[in-house]
Amino acid sequence: MLRNLLTQTCTILRWTDSGDDQYGSDVATYVDTSSQLWPCKLDHTSSDEVESDRTTRTSLYTLWLGDDAAGEIDALSRVVVGGVTYQVVGEPLTHFRRARVSHVEATLRFIEG
Repeated sequence: MLRNLLTQTCTILRWTDSGDDQYGSDVATYVDTSSQLWPCKLDHTSSDEVESDRTTRTSLYTLWLGDDAAGEIDALSRVVVGGVTYQVVGEPLTHFRRARVSHVEATLRFIEG
């Protein structure tokens, strides 16, 4: 993938189990294990708004990362871009070109409300 397309930066937060709560359920903590800003490109793909007891807006995005991010992001990760935290939806896709990693593509979700 052409590096000049990755005009933004992000932080990848990895899920870690920080023990159990008072009910015996896992308590998730998200930490930056690499202390690195990853070059990326975030594209908006869709939005939805649901009105029930409250108005909830869900937006989906595609995150493009360079080849060096392969193995750094997974389905339990969170990603921070421009101060906004997104959830990874499903397992990110690692794309190959001529038997080498080309780039990583992940679907992200932001829920508001």
